[in-house]
Amino acid sequence: MNSHASRNLLAQLFLYLAILCSSFDIFLVIEVGMTIRATYILLVPTVLIALSLVITRRRVVIPLGLGLLLAWTAFVILFVPRSGLHLRGIAYAALLVYFVAALSAIVQVIRSVNQLSRLVRFYLLSFALVGLFGIVQFLLPLVGLPGILVQQWWINDSLPRSNGFSFEPSYFATYLLPGWVLMAFLLQTQSRLIQRRWQLYLLFTIVTIAMVVSSSRMGLAMMGVYFVYFPVKVFWGAVRGRAYSRPIAYSAVGIAGVAALLILIFATGTEKLFLEGTGFAGTTSHSTEIRLNDLEDTLSVFAQSPLLGYSLGGVAPAIASYRGNSADTLSEVQRHEGMSIFAEVLAASGIIGFLPFLAYMLLLAIAPLRLAASVFDREQRLILIGLTVAFIFQLVLLQLNQNVLRPYFWIHIAILSAAYSVARANLNRRVAAT
Repeated sequence: MNSHASRNLLAQLFLYLAILCSSFDIFLVIEVGMTIRATYILLVPTVLIALSLVITRRRVVIPLGLGLLLAWTAFVILFVPRSGLHLRGIAYAALLVYFVAALSAIVQVIRSVNQLSRLVRFYLLSFALVGLFGIVQFLLPLVGLPGILVQQWWINDSLPRSNGFSFEPSYFATYLLPGWVLMAFLLQTQSRLIQRRWQLYLLFTIVTIAMVVSSSRMGLAMMGVYFVYFPVKVFWGAVRGRAYSRPIAYSAVGIAGVAALLILIFATGTEKLFLEGTGFAGTTSHSTEIRLNDLEDTLSVFAQSPLLGYSLGGVAPAIASYRGNSADTLSEVQRHEGMSIFAEVLAASGIIGFLPFLAYMLLLAIAPLRLAASVFDREQRLILIGLTVAFIFQLVLLQLNQNVLRPYFWIHIAILSAAYSVARANLNRRVAAT
């Protein structure tokens, strides 16, 4: 193995470890006023090795939409002086720059179809491993053992809400969702990425159970949105006088799953708890109201200064000031985070700075699908489409939550970007050879 290959392999090893730790909010972290996660540290060797490979190879791969991403990053940096707490503003801007560097590095390291396939297989496995911990976390208190890292409980602290290594169950579900969607898509399309299909079914089952025991209503709703496609296709086929066997089977599985979940909820008498905070079935609406109020305040902060943003680290201090609260310390402003990453970026970047971010998100959602239509290899095509669909689902879910700087969100973007670069390079070589 030559020097380039050995260094590349080492970079991939650290990347795999970073992927496995990407949801760690409350485990393997260092608190120094800000939270330093294991993922940040593990990606450092990948970035440095990628830089050395670029220098020695004298070739660089430009990630999809890098110009748009850098343009948005420039606005975030430009508005750091308006962030209120300057240390927080600098830290958030530096973290964004770091994610851009990590994304660019991953695209340099993942250069072949084999490397990409191995990466995606491990990516799927990582969701199952973390999801399995979430299931164990849910089960331990039910058999009388202490809950591990449990952050929220139901029924007088006797029924845990699984949160994995995340801050809370909704964060856990947001982390798991792209893995679940990618697995569902690969199963639906009969992908051979994982040769033994029972293994993919097993991974999918673990992540599905983990999503359910997180009891995140938003996560469960997004799972339902994915499955709606199949009954619609069955109905459309019936209208046209055609029967689609696989969509019928998937529809049956989805309906059975929903029925089983409802039976479990009503059999245990937890329907009121499950709906608590939504305003449905006579329950209070505090959870919904909090999210709506946070969204309204985030947009109000943007409306106060639509051209000049507050930088990513300055959104929470700006909201705190808008509410008439103190914004002098990190602990005080943490209670005033925004809602919806699009609203957050609007307030952070201003309307002009928001445009390159929006264009970048749209490019990530559209360009891989357009490229996939021209990709000859079926598995490459399925990986590209599956990663894109998973990205879209997570992006939608993040509109109902805060913080665009989630490590697993940017790692998914990096993997999608690497898949795009590999597919584009292979297509170009094939076209040139004809």
